[in-house]
Amino acid sequence: MQQFTKWPLAVAVASTILLGGCLGGGGGGGSDDDGGAAGGGTTTRYSLTVGTAAAAPVASLSQSPAARIASAVVDFLITPAMAEVFSDLDPSTFRVFNINADGSTEELVNGEDFTAETDGDGYTLELPFATRYSSYVEIPVSGTLSYQVPTTRADLVANPLTTFVTQQIANRVGQFDELTLEEVDQIIEAVIELANDPQLQADLDAAVNGGASTEELLAEVDAKLSATITAQLDDKATPELTGSQASAASGSYYNTALSIGGFSDLSAGLLLGGWTVNEASIEVANGTANYSVPALTDFNFEVINSLGVYAGVSSRAEVDDEADSGTFNADSNGFTFAEEEEFEPYEKGSESVSACETLSAECTDREYSAGTRATAAGPASAPFNTLIDTGFSTRDVRDADNNQLLQVFGGDLGVFIKKSSSTPTLNGQYGAVEMSVNGESQYMDVEVYTTELTFDQATKVNYCEKHRRELGVNLSNLDSSFAVRHFDTCVEAADDNPLVGEAGENPVVLGSDGALDIDLDLTGWLSPDGLTLVTSLEEPNNLDALLDAEETLLQANQGFRQFLMAVKTASNADLSGNRYRLVSVALLSEDGAAVEPHRLNAGYLEFDDQGQATLSAAWQWQNIGVDGFGEASLNDQLNLSFSSNGVTVDAQTGALTLSTVAEIGSETVEFNSDGYVQEGERLIILGYDAQTSGGFDADMLGVMVGVCTNCDQ
Repeated sequence: MQQFTKWPLAVAVASTILLGGCLGGGGGGGSDDDGGAAGGGTTTRYSLTVGTAAAAPVASLSQSPAARIASAVVDFLITPAMAEVFSDLDPSTFRVFNINADGSTEELVNGEDFTAETDGDGYTLELPFATRYSSYVEIPVSGTLSYQVPTTRADLVANPLTTFVTQQIANRVGQFDELTLEEVDQIIEAVIELANDPQLQADLDAAVNGGASTEELLAEVDAKLSATITAQLDDKATPELTGSQASAASGSYYNTALSIGGFSDLSAGLLLGGWTVNEASIEVANGTANYSVPALTDFNFEVINSLGVYAGVSSRAEVDDEADSGTFNADSNGFTFAEEEEFEPYEKGSESVSACETLSAECTDREYSAGTRATAAGPASAPFNTLIDTGFSTRDVRDADNNQLLQVFGGDLGVFIKKSSSTPTLNGQYGAVEMSVNGESQYMDVEVYTTELTFDQATKVNYCEKHRRELGVNLSNLDSSFAVRHFDTCVEAADDNPLVGEAGENPVVLGSDGALDIDLDLTGWLSPDGLTLVTSLEEPNNLDALLDAEETLLQANQGFRQFLMAVKTASNADLSGNRYRLVSVALLSEDGAAVEPHRLNAGYLEFDDQGQATLSAAWQWQNIGVDGFGEASLNDQLNLSFSSNGVTVDAQTGALTLSTVAEIGSETVEFNSDGYVQEGERLIILGYDAQTSGGFDADMLGVMVGVCTNCDQ
């Protein structure tokens, strides 16, 4: 089967899904007009539909099929029950507000500054400004419930989702000076796509028909969508690169990633591994980045864990023997890669699907990679020294009768390190988080470690294991074992003592450009500022022998991969007010029933000034049993609160712990994480576990990286 892991820079683009324009919009950015309340000049006529999008002309017949499909989604979004509630509203109660740069609002006077009238099944407003994001209309629809919609287009639709987006815009208007109206509409489009969920619709119906207030309704939407939509808003509100920033973003990069996924064909199983790109040249100018990746520098590795009657382990290592080049977008917060799709006839001879290899077979092959952002995570003086990203990809092979023969799902956590122009400094105390996978015969072990590292002038490193999480799975029947260990002390050769962490010393070799070798096995890179390092190890991986034999693919009947990320630790770290954008991959096991690769679709961790924290995350996961794929989710929301007792930061070591117990429906979730705060607090890295009980008994372990979004403000 084909590997699902592929760095976005190295994917050949066959076609791109274009959904832009589905909600109209366009034009210039922000608030170019005077922004006055009364105006006195020309006015703009707006049409307004409340509660249902069906009457709104969001897509003309001249638009693309994709746009018309999106319009149908909008029509489906607001159910008939919700539409019936708002069939007869009083236009004299409509309110219009301008949003000032500081987030305050200024209300226009109905009947003086603007007019609102009934127009058939909808309404017409005459407003003293052209379309813009810095104003919105508020429509009372019941005693305590109001809808809001930003004036980003002339044909307005007001519903719970536009209300949520309006509030989000009002809360961060200062970030939107460079935002185009089209980008605002793209945000609303993203909300609508996520909200195309029957359960969310049922919850909204219950809230509206149950007499909810506007605040209660917004809380309902926020609980379901907040993490993903916040990520959208952050991305759209990012300023463009300055000339000096573009120059700083240009250079040679090293990239490596940790990937977790699964497959379903005649059998089913897990795909665990990652990739390394040793050389990627990137040149940035005017928001566009041109990249080139030489041949034989892109190395992929995955451990294939087959389940059930086909239980067994194999691995494959592959080197891309073709050079790659292309473009992507760059802004002041990092790199963005467009979503990509290839849909073409199945390539016979690839040996991915045996049924498609016959002469008469006519199979199709669809590969899709979601759009991704690599977030700049270096210090304020050099943000592009390190970037953190996450990706998602699928593959779907079908026969001529549209029967699905192969399905592949994968998520990843990646790190970009810019290569240094002079030897960086590697000395002192670092904290590391590591995930390793080891498969052999019919068993798979996944382990997550947190470890203290002490480097001595880039010549050697002493390590002390502090935490270990272990998940073992019998691939034939999915029986699993799970253990979490915390160590106060560490000694050499501590494997046989469950109460003591392992310690030791290894030699280190550091190159002038940041190339890093630890113990002659772990290879990777150190950032130019010396604050972040990342390494990996694969077995089997005789890359030199592979290339000497003029082969680019190596396969074996067992496999091991280790991914390690470390940061120079902070002293006296103060996380008060810090907000971190999270990326994560994890693996869940339901003993004897299923395994689930998990990926954080979007997530945020915020700390207040009382020592407390909140985590809002949208998980993407796929259930896999011995018979194939089961249930899945693209946006499974998880909201956790951490009391001051559940948050600790060690002043000397920079060690960070987060712990809480939450009741979610009938389930009890116990969440624990351990990791480190980077010097300067720009990055946090965590290993974690989550254990559920109360009907769905499962264990999950994973790694998480957080990039501070407000530390430089």
